[in-house]
Amino acid sequence: MKAGSEEAPDDGKFADDEGYLFGEVTSRFASQGWLGEYDVLSIARWKADRARTHVARRLVRKGARSVDAGARALTRALANAATDESRFWIVLRDWGFRLPMGSAILTVCFPSAFTVYDVRVCSELAKFDELAHLAPTPKLWDRYLAFVEAVRASAPAGYSLRDCDRLLWGRSRRRDLQQWLASPALAPQSLLKSKPSTP
Repeated sequence: MKAGSEEAPDDGKFADDEGYLFGEVTSRFASQGWLGEYDVLSIARWKADRARTHVARRLVRKGARSVDAGARALTRALANAATDESRFWIVLRDWGFRLPMGSAILTVCFPSAFTVYDVRVCSELAKFDELAHLAPTPKLWDRYLAFVEAVRASAPAGYSLRDCDRLLWGRSRRRDLQQWLASPALAPQSLLKSKPSTP
């Protein structure tokens, strides 16, 4: 924070999406029982930056007045729901989010109960790809619970659910780079033949 100004925000914290979301935003939701537009759209940006406008549009349609009104209405409904299954259906059925974005919102609000449905994680688990295409029926909830348990089982005992997810996602990124480094396109003869470009 800038010296001499109590109003200046600590912009450095916004450079670390996960630190901000699972630090400040999770705590704010737990203490006040709702989140505003900035926090909900920060979740959207973290999950899929290209989807921010789609999420904002959905919040306006359901909130009826503004993006902020929609964000507050959605997250208040989640805070007031009695069970994790009820929260799951609020996001997917009532608000119409698809599983990847819906699970991201739920994960930031309830990180010990939900985890993000992500193609990288599915790839590491070698299953659950079909969840993205399932209709919001009881089967989807059952399969999502199985997905959560598979994520938990992927890491050593003592890892939080969030850390299990990060472990799988990080492993996927590492393997992607290793595969790319081993590709024929990076063989010295291929690189020397290719037309140079300015990075």
